[in-house]
Amino acid sequence: MLKEATRRLEADPLAQTRNMKTLRPNLIAQRELRLFGKYRALFNIDRSQQRVTIVLVGEKRGEALIVQGRRFTAHHESDPAE
Repeated sequence: MLKEATRRLEADPLAQTRNMKTLRPNLIAQRELRLFGKYRALFNIDRSQQRVTIVLVGEKRGEALIVQGRRFTAHHESDPAE
């Protein structure tokens, strides 16, 4: 899965597609990449350094993002119900 994330992010980390989008402002990550339908990679872009950093990878289950076996909500701080 990380190979696929790396491949897509190397191609164009700023693309706005149905599989790659900008998140609402939060303390965790700027963007989200959807992989294989059920996985999400949250990442940041440092344009001045031309660097992309994958912050975390989780599995989407219904409305929840599961990271290391726990429900993760910090990327939706402006609306905890999401």
